[in-house]
Amino acid sequence: MDRNPKPTFAALFVAALLAWPCAISAQQDVPAPVTAVVLDPTGVLRVGDDFEVRFPLLQWPAAGAWQTGAEGAPQFGLVRDGELTAPAGATLELRSLTPERVALRAVLGDRTVAVDAAPELRRIEPPRVIGAPPDRPRPPAGLPATEPENLLFVALGSGGTGLPGQRRVADGLRRFAARHPVDFVLLLGDELGPQGVASRGDPAWLRCFESVYDPQALALPFYAAVGDLEHRGDLPALVEYGVLNLRWTMPDLSYSFEAEAHGVRFAFIAMDTPACAGNTRDAYTRRAQTLVAHALETCHADWRIVFGHDPLLSHDLEGPVDRRDVLRLRMAPWLERYHVDLYIAGGDRSLQLIDSAGDVPLQVVSGGAGGPEVASPVAWGEDTLFAATGGGFTSFRFDGETLFVVFHDADGAPLFVHELRK
Repeated sequence: MDRNPKPTFAALFVAALLAWPCAISAQQDVPAPVTAVVLDPTGVLRVGDDFEVRFPLLQWPAAGAWQTGAEGAPQFGLVRDGELTAPAGATLELRSLTPERVALRAVLGDRTVAVDAAPELRRIEPPRVIGAPPDRPRPPAGLPATEPENLLFVALGSGGTGLPGQRRVADGLRRFAARHPVDFVLLLGDELGPQGVASRGDPAWLRCFESVYDPQALALPFYAAVGDLEHRGDLPALVEYGVLNLRWTMPDLSYSFEAEAHGVRFAFIAMDTPACAGNTRDAYTRRAQTLVAHALETCHADWRIVFGHDPLLSHDLEGPVDRRDVLRLRMAPWLERYHVDLYIAGGDRSLQLIDSAGDVPLQVVSGGAGGPEVASPVAWGEDTLFAATGGGFTSFRFDGETLFVVFHDADGAPLFVHELRK
């Protein structure tokens, strides 16, 4: 006799029918799996096709639970015609929102979104150059020859993420420096995100500077300018840190230094642009402007180069236009009066060469240190000689007669060369 009789088809059908309502009930509480989780470090998390959480640049929201409209709640909801909307009573339970892990559950009426995954780090809308002419410059076949007696320096800004994109640009710089004798680096602000530093022992130093720019391969002076992110933290710590790490060079928030090559003297003047564009009733703003003016007045070098965070001119589509205009109104007359040859800025997250033929000197925007993850779209203006986006840096090489300005992509490959002579 069979002690384990097989169930009949009728019995299986009845069992399935009885279990079916329970299965449906259980599935109602399990959201459909999400395949796309994109984290845009400029301030957007997108889950699936239309759910977003929005936040300030690099400032990942803390864990917590909120109802839409509650005080301190992150912006979240569904994207409809470019607008973020959420029904009344929508809730967000956020366990983690970092570049390493996104774990959340949102209930928006009859819609539930849940995810626990490692996000893809990139811009949701890929940055691009808008309006570039058909005959835009092509990448050069090679670079100007490098001789030991030449002056060679690099400028880059708006890194400060500690993310793979910043490390990619730093690795491109490392490879470039391995082939060419770089004398020093200009850091153009926003290098210590997202809130500057609280002290000279702040973890941001390791995350955004020490572990990014190889101390062996890039054993060079890094002359740093102050950006918005640094202004959110402790400013004296920026100066004090140079005692602990000799590569970091910032004797004051605005300062100057000189270099020489082929018997030609170069003066470099670091400008604290967030301060210079501040309230003129503020003693701090007045001091910043006075330091720059004094450095220009007392400068007797053959070449005068000013560098800082904010550009005076830019066609970047995400930069702070109002402050740029204020800075140009206040500082451009000084740069013109004292015959500044070049202004280098890194506050806009793109690469640009602009020749306005006006009161602003030739200007380089080299804000690609953060790589493609934070790169911004840029337009090609009437005064644009070159524009690119996606991350990168700019190198400058003086051979005794010509200053070669070379734009590089995120991997260090040359994109464009401009020759500047006096």
